[in-house]
Amino acid sequence: MKFTLQRFFNFKIGIAGALVMGCEYIASYFKKNSIAILLAIAIPTIITLSLTYGLHMLKGTPKPLASTLPTLAIIPATAVWAFRKRKLLKKQF
Repeated sequence: MKFTLQRFFNFKIGIAGALVMGCEYIASYFKKNSIAILLAIAIPTIITLSLTYGLHMLKGTPKPLASTLPTLAIIPATAVWAFRKRKLLKKQF
C-alpha cells in the first residue's frame, strides 16, 4: 500500500516532473556556476524531504523520520540534472 500511495503522489500528480523542471530553471537562472548547481541540488531536495516528512506525519507513520530518509536518493538525480543543464547552457553561448 505504501508503494502505491507514494507512486501516486510522484507520478500522477507530477511532483517529480515539477522538481526536475525547477532544478533546470535554477541551474540556468544563476550566472555563477557553483551557486547555480548548489541551489539546483539543495532546493528540490529540501522540498522533497519536507513534502515526504509532512505526508508521513499526516498519515501517522510510527517513525516518520526513518521512512523519510530514503528520499535522500533524490540528491544524485538533481546533481546529475543540474550539471547536465549547466553543460548544455555553456554550449549555447
